[in-house]
Amino acid sequence: MNIDPSLIPVVERYRAQWPVPGHELPLEEWRDRYERSVAAARPQPAEGQIKGVDLTVGAMNVSIRIYRPPQAASRGGLVYFHGGGWVIGSVESHDDITADIARDSGCVVASVEYSRAPEQRFPTAFNEGMDVLEWFGRHAAELGVDPQRLLVAGDSAGGNLSAALALACREREISLAGQVLLYPCLDVDFTRASYLNGRTAPFLTSDQMEWFWDQYAPSPAARADRHAVPMRACDTHLSGLAPAFVTTAQYDPLYDEGAQYAARLKAAGVDVRYEPGPGLVHGYIRLRHVAPGPGRIYREMCDWLRERVTPADK
Repeated sequence: MNIDPSLIPVVERYRAQWPVPGHELPLEEWRDRYERSVAAARPQPAEGQIKGVDLTVGAMNVSIRIYRPPQAASRGGLVYFHGGGWVIGSVESHDDITADIARDSGCVVASVEYSRAPEQRFPTAFNEGMDVLEWFGRHAAELGVDPQRLLVAGDSAGGNLSAALALACREREISLAGQVLLYPCLDVDFTRASYLNGRTAPFLTSDQMEWFWDQYAPSPAARADRHAVPMRACDTHLSGLAPAFVTTAQYDPLYDEGAQYAARLKAAGVDVRYEPGPGLVHGYIRLRHVAPGPGRIYREMCDWLRERVTPADK
């Protein structure tokens, strides 16, 4: 199968806008250009778009943006981690995504402005994520959330953080209702076929992903830690994890590791919904309104979330 034809115009525009790969630019220029390009491509706010409220929370004083759906019933809470290789991206770059998820899933969403690499390397973002998750649990009642219906979610590097936090929650006996991993980066094995075939992949190349890992977790010690590299978790660490919604993209260096992690979770007895993303490219959740494939998986993700956060009597 080739790239979904509905995505070709978007891919061509991206390649024209970025003739020099972002990681070859000065870092602050890349971050600024990324934010501006995302803002320019963002669709007009839909009817019922939820506006977020910025807060600083937890012992580590982490900035978050809270989105509250209009439903009155006590529902679930979702802690979301944006993508960007731990280096670029922000709460603002993902504002429309997290606002839509809150509206369409019924979750109260907390989008986390975690510290970025290389200024802050592993484990800072991971520790901040746990700090926010624990804060959310303590304040669930005042946020209108059932504390038994807390979930983590994220795309790409945010999927890495979500998978790592799901592992840590099991280790600390913190109950999670689910984990959503959108084309997550989970391993540092760059010899997989999807890495070898991904040197010219749209939106994220193999070289770029290797560069991201060098910024976030360059040391051998970090790369041996399952909270940095979730694929390092052994089968006993995976057993008993929260239910997972995992999706990958066919044209993405991260395809093979995402598929393997979903298979390992399932083999360990975890309830897994896996969407392989045929014909899709990395970052496709942004294209949910312009292409049928991304739109379908986005709706299925929201349905999956809704099933886990809606009270049984509703």
